[in-house]
Amino acid sequence: MDSPGGYQLVGRTLPIWNRRPSHPSFVNGKPWLLRFFDQVQFYPVTETELTRMRSAFAAGTLTVKAEPTVFRLAEHEAFLAANHTEITEFQVRQAVAYQQEISLWQEDDGSLISRESVVSEVDIKGEPIAATISGNVWKLLVEPGEAVQAGQVVVIVEAMKMEFAIEAPRDGVIAHCTCTPGQLVQMGQPLMALELPS
Repeated sequence: MDSPGGYQLVGRTLPIWNRRPSHPSFVNGKPWLLRFFDQVQFYPVTETELTRMRSAFAAGTLTVKAEPTVFRLAEHEAFLAANHTEITEFQVRQAVAYQQEISLWQEDDGSLISRESVVSEVDIKGEPIAATISGNVWKLLVEPGEAVQAGQVVVIVEAMKMEFAIEAPRDGVIAHCTCTPGQLVQMGQPLMALELPS
């Protein structure tokens, strides 16, 4: 999902960064959905509903429900006071986790990236389909033995809070896959291979 850099997104939702200035949910042609003092509410939907909503949102036929409201500082401060204990406990856990993450970064000598996560082209039997960007494999859309067409998306790589589609370079059959969802991959690393033409 596309969003402005720096935001840590939790869960899956509609994009808040827009590539279509004409979309009615985005004010004055601005590419960002949220504005100062916007209050956001989420609600659960099924994966099927989310997929349908994302497609409709991208097409400009689904708008985000927005209603005017007033931000009342006194109510907000009362909420913070009423939930002070839980908020403080969360902030302590967050600070501890952050320090642990910093320690891991400082101790990292590069060995945290498994050697198995990088496959050389020598190991590939067939025509490689390589990552066009470094990131994490988010989804595999085809399996070995499956026929694909030129331009068909076969893998989605997540990087910089955006999804990048990796496409088949030609018609063919997937010979094998060298990556798994969640795996860190480097730009140019083979992710799948097409059977060589006979």
